[in-house]
Amino acid sequence: MGKSYDVGHGRPPKHTRFRKGQSGNPKGRPKGTRNRKSIVREIMERRVTVRENGISRTVTVADAAIEKLIAKSLNGTVNDLVKTIQLFAKYVPEKFEDEKDVAPSVINVHFLESDGNGRPKEPVEK
Repeated sequence: MGKSYDVGHGRPPKHTRFRKGQSGNPKGRPKGTRNRKSIVREIMERRVTVRENGISRTVTVADAAIEKLIAKSLNGTVNDLVKTIQLFAKYVPEKFEDEKDVAPSVINVHFLESDGNGRPKEPVEK
């Protein structure tokens, strides 16, 4: 039997190949389906109204979230302060170029036992 072409790896028989115009996976992902990255980007770019000192202004969700994080870090929440410094170092690196303005690469955090009311226990003298 004479074949018009070789059948082998990467060369299936002609009768098993996809027909012209037929997709390889007709029940696959529908066109226009968005992934998580595009969904998050769309949400972060939405505009919201923020009221500050009685004045309303419109900002993006991302801007509002960053402002809220900075406000929380200024009130003394350590985790928020660390996140704010990391964001600042990542997106405003020129502030950290001079040696005098270099952000510490290690931040020491000391954990204390709580008395159950949100205050640290008194240290035990040894």
